[in-house]
Amino acid sequence: EIRVDDFYRATFANSREEELTLALAMGESYTQLERLAAMANSFRFDPKLSADDTPAHLQPQSVVSKIRTLIAQSVEDGFVFEVANIFDAQILIQTADIDLVADVLNATVQGYDFEEATELAGDIDDRILLADSQDRTRLAELRSGLYQKWITSMLEQPDIQGGWHAYELGSQKFPNDFKIHLLGVRLALAENDWATAE
Repeated sequence: EIRVDDFYRATFANSREEELTLALAMGESYTQLERLAAMANSFRFDPKLSADDTPAHLQPQSVVSKIRTLIAQSVEDGFVFEVANIFDAQILIQTADIDLVADVLNATVQGYDFEEATELAGDIDDRILLADSQDRTRLAELRSGLYQKWITSMLEQPDIQGGWHAYELGSQKFPNDFKIHLLGVRLALAENDWATAE
């Protein structure tokens, strides 16, 4: 014998599926940021259903698609800081979606700065289980691209010391990245240090 509420607790309560169901049921009385936060935070919970038993609308790919739409709308409305605050390494690792990672890193750059974004990317790099080697390559390119844009932005300000700081961090993470290496040359030339540039 088992009661319905006992069955509910055993199979559904405190699960990702329950949190997603509640998030998807949020109506127009909630802001898009509130709905975005609810969907994103559902990935802090473990799923209780197997992939085959999970309804299509609760499948991670379906939910991530909705999350990305809400991110795009929120960023367009100027809420980049709020979007960046919703996400952390744990959520991104659980969603395991490289396009979502790219969206969140871009929002983090706009809402905070490049350093915050590179730290977030580093936090997920070794722990996120991506679909294939192509996604793994894309993540490496995203991380390298953040350092390149960071150094370039310092050159444009100009803030050469800030550029060297970004270069040192980037070259430690990607010692064989020729694009980061050449940006180091540009930094040296900006200081008229031809010997270092050569």
